[in-house]
Amino acid sequence: MDNNCGITADIKLNETLDEANVNLTHRYQGHRAYMYRFFLAIDDVKENLKTSLFTNAIQDVEYKSFTLENKSVDLNTDNSKYLKVNSKFTTRSLIDQAGNDVLIHVGKIIGKQNEMYEERERTTDVILSEPIHYTHKINVHIPYGYEVKGLDQLDINNVVKQNNETILRFVCGYTYKNNILSITINEDYEVLELDKKSYNDYRKVVNSAADINKIILVLEPS
Repeated sequence: MDNNCGITADIKLNETLDEANVNLTHRYQGHRAYMYRFFLAIDDVKENLKTSLFTNAIQDVEYKSFTLENKSVDLNTDNSKYLKVNSKFTTRSLIDQAGNDVLIHVGKIIGKQNEMYEERERTTDVILSEPIHYTHKINVHIPYGYEVKGLDQLDINNVVKQNNETILRFVCGYTYKNNILSITINEDYEVLELDKKSYNDYRKVVNSAADINKIILVLEPS
C-alpha cells in the first residue's frame, strides 16, 4: 500500500537558548498527496494551511522559507513522487526556561494529534478512513554543556496483531550521539475495519501519538 506520510525535522537552539531554529519537511504519498496538491495550488488556502496544518501545535512560527516539491497535480498518477512541503522557521514556544534548565516541547513538532482518553464501552466496530503509514524523524541538537533528561518517555512500543500480522502500531525510539538526539516514530494503520473487541487496543495506539505530542525534554547544565 502506497499511502505514506511523515515529517523530518531538525531543531537547533539559538545562542541564548530561548528560541528554536527549525528545518521541517512534511512528505505525503497517495491520498494525502492527491488532496494537498489541489489545496496548495490556491494561494489563500496555502497560507491558511501553513498554520492550521503544518505547524498547528506551535503558536508563534515566523517562517523564513516555505517551498513545495513535486506539487504538480499531474504527479497524482505517480506514487513514487512524494509531495514535499519544506519550511524553515523560528519559534520561541518550543522552548521554556526553568531556572538554569531549558525545557524543549519536542512533541509539538509532529502537530496536534487525536485524543481518545475517555474510556467508554464500544458498541460498534471501528471504521477507519484509510490504511496509512506515518514515519517521523526528528533531530534535536543538544547545546554543549547540557545533558538531556526524560528520554525514557521516548520508548514506546504499542503493537496490535491479528492472525500474527501487525495491523496497528505506534513505535517510538531514539539514539543520542555526539550531542544529537535522533527520534524515530512509526505509526501504522493497516486495516479499514476493526472488531469492537479491539477498541481499547486501537485507543492505546492513537493515544500514543497524543502522548508524544505532550512530551517535554529537560536540558540540565552538566
